[in-house]
Amino acid sequence: MMQKLNLTVGPVQPFIASARKTVDFWSGSFLLSYLMGKGINFIENNNGRIIGPDVSKDNLYQYIKKNQKTLPNIGSIPHVVYAELPTEINSFDLAKNTKEAIMKEFKSIGDYIYNRFIAPYEEFSNGSKVIWDRQMNNFWEIQWILFEEDENEEGTSSKISLNNIKYTRNYFPESEPGDKCMMMGEWQELSGFNRITDRKKQDDFWNKVRGNIDSNYLRENEKLCAIALIKRLFPLIVKDYFDSQEVFSKWPSTAFISAIPWLIKLAQVNKNNQEAMNLISEYVSLLEKNADKHLFTIDHYNQIPSLQGIDNDSSKLIDFMRIDSELYYIDEFEKPKTLPLRDGISNPAIKALKDKLNEIYGKYSIPSRFYSVLLMDGDKLGNIVKDKGMDTVSTILSNFTTSVNDIINSHNGFLVYAGGDDVLALLPINTVIACAVEVSQTYKEVMQKELEIDCTMSAGIVFSTYNYPLRNTLKEAHFLLDDIAKDENGRDSIAMSLIKGYEKTAMWYGKWNNLIIDNKNLLQQLIEKFEEESNFSSSFFYKSKELFGKLMNEKKLVPGDRIPLVNLGLTQEVISKLLLSEYLNTLPDKERDLDDINSQEVINSLLKLMIFSDKDKSNDDYLLLDIVNFIKFFSDNK
Repeated sequence: MMQKLNLTVGPVQPFIASARKTVDFWSGSFLLSYLMGKGINFIENNNGRIIGPDVSKDNLYQYIKKNQKTLPNIGSIPHVVYAELPTEINSFDLAKNTKEAIMKEFKSIGDYIYNRFIAPYEEFSNGSKVIWDRQMNNFWEIQWILFEEDENEEGTSSKISLNNIKYTRNYFPESEPGDKCMMMGEWQELSGFNRITDRKKQDDFWNKVRGNIDSNYLRENEKLCAIALIKRLFPLIVKDYFDSQEVFSKWPSTAFISAIPWLIKLAQVNKNNQEAMNLISEYVSLLEKNADKHLFTIDHYNQIPSLQGIDNDSSKLIDFMRIDSELYYIDEFEKPKTLPLRDGISNPAIKALKDKLNEIYGKYSIPSRFYSVLLMDGDKLGNIVKDKGMDTVSTILSNFTTSVNDIINSHNGFLVYAGGDDVLALLPINTVIACAVEVSQTYKEVMQKELEIDCTMSAGIVFSTYNYPLRNTLKEAHFLLDDIAKDENGRDSIAMSLIKGYEKTAMWYGKWNNLIIDNKNLLQQLIEKFEEESNFSSSFFYKSKELFGKLMNEKKLVPGDRIPLVNLGLTQEVISKLLLSEYLNTLPDKERDLDDINSQEVINSLLKLMIFSDKDKSNDDYLLLDIVNFIKFFSDNK
């Protein structure tokens, strides 16, 4: 009988999804992968054989093994490991020591950050070291299980797995006292002071800490716990701690990702337009007169394929690409203290900046305030592993993972994590759906080629404004993927939601083959069509939803509501004619023709995205109206 070890590092979501900035998001994902890599390395160094994940070609793991010098900046190792252990060793000790090796590495990283950024000001706190040590010891939940299975039944016969104990815990830390962290609200912030009684002491401690850190990394009034501070400041220690030349502070803000399509448009205009160049130069010059030392950020534009190559253009254009991204948005000037502007900047100076930015808007459009989070996961992978074996599937997933970064990058996005069958990325709103389609198709092709079976992925996509809480956006992405695309819609699906302000205004979901027909993206085709016909782009969408609301006796529909066609008492043919009538009403009189083939094709395409056939459950047909909200949204943010 072979001895097997199944070990997982967690909690995953509280560590990754608790984020106020994109750097928190990235750090959590990377650190989790790195720590698991250290655990895998410990197992291998003690003669264990890793069955899954396959890390033999993984760049992060090769760095951990010292087979390469460059530390990659993408987390790529899943948080679960499955290993075969030699019979001659004490399996219990190896499992326990693997856990300790992971904890030791995290403590080492934490100690480095504490000694560099907190220890010099420890005397001004009320027990920061005690708080730090307590949180470092209490945060991680590393679970493992040992079992045996027959050599000829690898991956299929085990009746015990971590799935059986993932909801059990044998350690329950006490509730944290004091004022709470602004990123991870259940943990105490590090000053140790009570804000009601010791506000000044609390502020003094954090101001001293903040004075030793770039303001891009610790905002004014921001107070964090140990785990949150490690995530936030981790990029600042990478070069020294890892002795790596890789600069990890190149992580863009959500504001920058939102502005990418606009920046691409400006870059294209500037190549042959001196007037545009002058406007941008004047805006940058005004900023330079009124900004502090943190006006310019890292050169994020160099990471965008569509913006590479502008170095030969005006230096002012390059500077414009490098300014703090919130300075692209005129609304941000209503709260100038949050911007990298000098203290005491005058109202006339702020007005001059706003006026110049308005000139740019007037000439070359307004940047979108929206970006997207893409979360993807393979469907029924557990069944595939049981059928084909962990070794085989892990190797194939490794091949898939290596292709994901190039796909995300080609769509002007930023990959946060790609490991096993999981993908997490941030993208501009105008490329994310095409990106999701390409990732899904690549997964199917890789699995079909190697396993000769049909395998699918599901996706959750959230569109939200750059200043909407990132943790909430991530929570919504998981809801879309797990509850809607997989559970509600039976997998092989894509689910999307739109958040405007602080409210979800639309949700749509469907199978990939609802969206892609004959290798053509129906949604993209409709968006392009409606962009051509701007005269009806507003009224058609609203009147369509209003019409069906009336047919439902004015029932208020919430985002994602699906209307049973049987309740409407209408056939698809009648619905098609109603929509066609509304569509034609938005056109000029001379273009209104019920028999016009182009108009009928538009409505037919729209219906394919509106009709939901629940073949997996009731076999009924439903109407999902929210697709019209998305078409309008994309048309408004082109």
